[in-house]
Amino acid sequence: MRWPRLLIALSLTTISLDAALCQSATIQIFREQSSRIERGIFSDSDRAAIENISSDRQTSDNEKSAAIFELYIDRRLSLLPPGASERVRETLAKRVSVSTNDSVITGSYTVPTKRVRLWLPKPFEGGPVHYFLLTHEIEHAIQGEMLVENGIGFIRYSGSHAIHYGSTMFESERGSMIAEFLYLQSLPVEVRQRAAEQLSTLSQLDKRDRERETRNLLSKATTSADYLEQEWSAGRYRHDELKTQQYLAHTGLIGVAALVGTIFFKDCRSIFSGLASRISLR
Repeated sequence: MRWPRLLIALSLTTISLDAALCQSATIQIFREQSSRIERGIFSDSDRAAIENISSDRQTSDNEKSAAIFELYIDRRLSLLPPGASERVRETLAKRVSVSTNDSVITGSYTVPTKRVRLWLPKPFEGGPVHYFLLTHEIEHAIQGEMLVENGIGFIRYSGSHAIHYGSTMFESERGSMIAEFLYLQSLPVEVRQRAAEQLSTLSQLDKRDRERETRNLLSKATTSADYLEQEWSAGRYRHDELKTQQYLAHTGLIGVAALVGTIFFKDCRSIFSGLASRISLR
């Protein structure tokens, strides 16, 4: 029974070492993707096209939001390697689901299934809040595909993320908040204002979600750096809070590691004592 436990201990040690090696590569990839977009991705002709979309009196707020999102996605994916770009487009086409929920506005991206899920009240489906959420989650999808491009699969990333949660989470969310800002900034001000006014009419909506979405829609930030400071000041994905969560997780992991270490060395001692006794008998 000792050998299986010894193998488990060695496996856990190997995973921990690989996670440490994987962390710096993961963070570097996230930072590289953020740096590609943080100064903007639209050309002068793109901005002219956005102006034409915004000034068209025949199109609704939802139609404007969707058209600007499509332009944003085209420009964002053009910055990726062809394989990664195609996989993200496949996610957009086949693995995005929207669920009506009157009490929350949120989204998620699941790495192993490459699935994006959005939850928001029915009046916001297909509008600026919908595409704002989708922009955030698609940036996470882009991050995941770029990890794959660099040889970091789901299992390796999960191990690194579990151990270095605070650092990887911070860089990941920083990139997605920059992406959402670029989309938000490209929307007509009046479209954002009308969406913010509509938020105040939804009595069942969670107060924190209403405050966050209103703050984002009415943001006065003119650069991604200003927008990030606005969000961090409001307590959203702050580095110190994420590091605290990481510390708490590490406390539990240290306890597990101590237990595994005790078993590991006890088994090693027993195994080598047994081998020594057999040699001496010969």
